[in-house]
Amino acid sequence: MWTKHLWCRSWEAGTILQEDPPNLSLQHQNDAFIMLEFAKAGMKGERLDALNRCRMFLEVTILSDIVTGDGSQILMNYFS
Repeated sequence: MWTKHLWCRSWEAGTILQEDPPNLSLQHQNDAFIMLEFAKAGMKGERLDALNRCRMFLEVTILSDIVTGDGSQILMNYFS
């Protein structure tokens, strides 16, 4: 994997690769960033890492990405 090779060579050379995070905003009232909510709920370490991998696989960032219009339920297609 070329990205791993690039990362290793950069690390060895003392080079830091940094990307500015996107400027994200919440879409609806009472919306929240998923990872911040997991952290507030006490998730950390490997469990938080696993949740983040799931979030990235699903390509979601905020709660309104995965819940019904009224925010009361998670959409069924995110359970499969």
